Amino acid sequence: MNIRYADTPSQKELKRVTAERRQFRTNEYNIGAYGTPLVGMQPNMYNQPAWKRSIPTSST
Repeated sequence: MNIRYADTPSQKELKRVTAERRQFRTNEYNIGAYGTPLVGMQPNMYNQPAWKRSIPTSST
């Protein structure tokens, strides 16, 4: 059985800095590739109507 100990303050700082850098690189790529850093953040980002399922009704 493995025991996971709490992160030290320096490990927490490293994780924070790493996450910030990763997000920065992601945003830079998205701006270059798609023209916006908001790729995948909004469900209707290209102003497309939401997909709606039409339920057939039976009139009997």
